[in-house]
Amino acid sequence: MLWIIALLVNLPAAPVCAANDHGPDVSTSAFSQAHALYYQGKLKEAMAAYARLFKNEKTAAEAYKNAAIVSRDMGDVKKAAKFLSKAKRLAPGDQELAAELAWFYYLSGKTAKAEKEARHALSLTSNSNTPAQFTLGLCLRDHKKYSKAVPVFAAMIEEEPLFLPAYMALGKLYERTGDWAKALENYHKAVDLDHTYLEGRLAAAEAQEKLGHPKEALRFCQKVLKFDPDQPKALQLCSAILQSKALASAKEVKGQAREEVDKIQEIAARRTTPKPQIPLTKKRKLTPRLRVGLATTSAGNPLAQRRIKFAGRGPFKIYRKDDKKIVARGLADQTWIVETSTQGGAPLKIKLQAGNSEKIFNEPLVIETDRSTNTIVIQQMPFGHGFAWSGAADREYRGRIELIPDSDKGMIIVNDIILEEYLYSVLAGETPVNFPPQALKAQAVIARSAALYRTQLESVHSRHPYDLCDGQHCQVYTGVSEEHAKSRRAVSETRGIVLTYKSKIINALFHANCGGWTQTAADLSGWSGEPYLQSAPEGDFPPPQSPWETELWIKGRPEAFCRPSDSVAPLSFRWAVVTGTDDLEERLNRSGNIGKLKKIIQLKRGPAGYLHGLKFIGIAGEKTVRREHQIRRLLAVGHVKSPMLVLDARLGKRGRPDEIYIFGAGWGHGVGLCQGGAANLAALKKWNYEQILRHYYTDIRFETLKWGR
Repeated sequence: MLWIIALLVNLPAAPVCAANDHGPDVSTSAFSQAHALYYQGKLKEAMAAYARLFKNEKTAAEAYKNAAIVSRDMGDVKKAAKFLSKAKRLAPGDQELAAELAWFYYLSGKTAKAEKEARHALSLTSNSNTPAQFTLGLCLRDHKKYSKAVPVFAAMIEEEPLFLPAYMALGKLYERTGDWAKALENYHKAVDLDHTYLEGRLAAAEAQEKLGHPKEALRFCQKVLKFDPDQPKALQLCSAILQSKALASAKEVKGQAREEVDKIQEIAARRTTPKPQIPLTKKRKLTPRLRVGLATTSAGNPLAQRRIKFAGRGPFKIYRKDDKKIVARGLADQTWIVETSTQGGAPLKIKLQAGNSEKIFNEPLVIETDRSTNTIVIQQMPFGHGFAWSGAADREYRGRIELIPDSDKGMIIVNDIILEEYLYSVLAGETPVNFPPQALKAQAVIARSAALYRTQLESVHSRHPYDLCDGQHCQVYTGVSEEHAKSRRAVSETRGIVLTYKSKIINALFHANCGGWTQTAADLSGWSGEPYLQSAPEGDFPPPQSPWETELWIKGRPEAFCRPSDSVAPLSFRWAVVTGTDDLEERLNRSGNIGKLKKIIQLKRGPAGYLHGLKFIGIAGEKTVRREHQIRRLLAVGHVKSPMLVLDARLGKRGRPDEIYIFGAGWGHGVGLCQGGAANLAALKKWNYEQILRHYYTDIRFETLKWGR
């Protein structure tokens, strides 16, 4: 799909090197030792090991290529370009090498050499060469040859329409020519391509403001601020727009429109049309219940809630949790308001929207419909807090809703629900319903296992009044509205089945896409090394086993199980983004002062290319990050998708990083089941859910709990 190659069908177990004077085993062993040092994070030692192989002309080209990647990871892209130049002299017809050399010349600020090498790389093949085209387009743009750069980018986008940095590069080109409309068009394409790419929204906001569209600019900025309230560019632009006279009339119109929307919602809430009853699971009395915290942060903590609106899809009662005494009854589709009467959180005040009656309590209350087949709707529940897709929407829930006064949060909202019915929503929230049935069944088994593991064995929310949260910290739970007949069927057909290891339910971790190879949990900083969470292949090939292979692997498109298909989105498998260094510097300096960024060092990798550490060196200090979620959160405003990535920093005039290109593979932490792989294994190889799960989890067993028998 993107960037470097379309080969990599089968990677060799080790680089193919001609024998030196001491025989083939010596050179192979020397390379293996150098590669091992690289994956251990011993970059200086690895560099010295490759340098010893420079001396033999039969191993030099391969050694130079690997040394170039090590140099880049050490933050010295100029030296990386020199090594690739030496490798090119030994292998002048290597197309991938020529394209990478052109790119590294561009990163090191040598645009004239980069343009020459890009044209050379393009001359080596009659097919398209995406990396060389992109490099050539950037060089022409930076040389102000705008009329020549545009068709180069256009041709590249026609060949690779999913390569997001090309749209951003075109947008910047049009900015320089003053054509803000075309700049905005390309920024919109980047955002439409990847909704998590908030840097694109910032660029679009600036273009909208230049075009005199303050409302649209404000909308883009507010989306960024929902994710990162301290983002300086969004704050500055929002502030300027809100203070401008141009938005005065727009604000008035927005206020009037909001009143009309409220009226429409109120009318809709009072409709008495019977709602369809929801299906229930079997053996409900035998099935355990879960307490799920609603409206939680990315870390699973409760968000502050001072006021909520809700309605029952059927008659309901409100009672005190402690003694079950009923304190109020409501009719179907009446809108009720619950609010905290003080900033401290207690007491709660309950009032009926249609009337004037109020009741005040300072203890937990429970809302429950008279029939289990009816639901409770809470208006504008926050979701996705801390992620690029955050927002608020009306949510419909089964079971009971608890309202718990809290001195800090105002009130904490908890959904008390039967486990199997909770899974109806989780499965639809975590897995596309177009997945093959066997992949959905696999997800149902691990979702059930994960829920029970976290409530019975790990107690991840022991300090909260709930067992699980409703976000990715546990599992995405959105209520009835996201349920689907296919997801309910997968849960019902695996009812009560869990995965165990040595008679204990496992921590069944999963992720959207591994990019071609899952990683072992023990390899991640701060993670527990469960023996059943081992690395698993996504094809009949070994993982990349050298720096150069890793570079081509991440920037390439291997024939892995989790490759794009009818079930797997292309940008979940391979992706690329570009970000400004000033944004990264601002995030780095929020916790400790490192000043202006001088160098980024990519410290250590797993064998499949997962990055396990970054060091940022500034003019005033340093910062090292090793945790998987911290790496992903730090590198972009809206997170990057996966830690299987490489960073290519473009040097500015002062020799410091100016722009950062991030090339990545997969989506998620890469541990446990790969959902993309599971979908294709079910669809293409016709594996059943047990085969799929045995592939991703080592030495596990299937056990059926009592409510499933």
